[in-house]
Amino acid sequence: MTSPPRIARVTRALGRLNGLDAWQRPLRPLRTLARRALLRAYPPAAAGRWTGAVAPVAGGLRMRLDPRSFVEWEVLFAGYEPEIRELLFRTLRPGDVAIDVGANAGAHTLAMAAAGAEIVACEPNPTLRARLDANVELNALSQIRVRPYAVTAKNGPVTLHVPADPVHTGGATLLAGVHEYVRDANAIEVEGVTLDELVRREALTGVRLVKIDVEGAEAAVLAGGRELLARDHPAVAFEFTRDWWHAAGATLDAVLADLRGLDYEVRMVTWRGLRDIPSRPPDRMNLWASGRSSG
Repeated sequence: MTSPPRIARVTRALGRLNGLDAWQRPLRPLRTLARRALLRAYPPAAAGRWTGAVAPVAGGLRMRLDPRSFVEWEVLFAGYEPEIRELLFRTLRPGDVAIDVGANAGAHTLAMAAAGAEIVACEPNPTLRARLDANVELNALSQIRVRPYAVTAKNGPVTLHVPADPVHTGGATLLAGVHEYVRDANAIEVEGVTLDELVRREALTGVRLVKIDVEGAEAAVLAGGRELLARDHPAVAFEFTRDWWHAAGATLDAVLADLRGLDYEVRMVTWRGLRDIPSRPPDRMNLWASGRSSG
């Protein structure tokens, strides 16, 4: 393995900047500029020579990476979703219970573990789950339970479409043809469970936080977790992509209405921090829902 370029250490430091703290916001665009330059200089498709590199994530925890995968490239060069990472880390306390739905290779799972949480991490993509398992082992984290489930609206077998391109392996989805990278994907059958069923199987109580990133099926995950949301009111981080939600038959308005009916406040996560969702929402955004017990 060739050592990653030295500039990666500098740009990862910029990746620690986040828009949640007012004093960091003026500096936060530096990370965006550096990321754009690095994507041109060291694109993920050409990053295979750094497979096996280890990079810090949060709280002294590390990831062993395949930077051909876009998420892991971000970890190596620019820090992955710094605002989401900080929200996860700051919301959790030692001993809290969290669920990571669509855990990928573990970037956000490890951020939650760094806060001292007990985590059930679900990743149905076998390639990514192997890397997630390896990263749990790398950090000797006994508080993370890795599960192979696709969390969705109903229990039972489902088809997962896994991109053949290693750059987009993190884009595996239950929605056939939802984006260009799954049009020649490998279709595999995996076990689907609802969020509420997962909670029962794992005997979870007092769930503090749920993170959901499942390539367009986020609304289905929420629909299958109404008992949990009503009972524990965990904070929920989830992704919205308009075209993908439309392909799944879901709408943002309906999901927001359901969450508000459960006493949630939902805000948009931006590099400027948490902001109200505008009347004309962007086509893609991360959202943060906070309930009575999650603050």
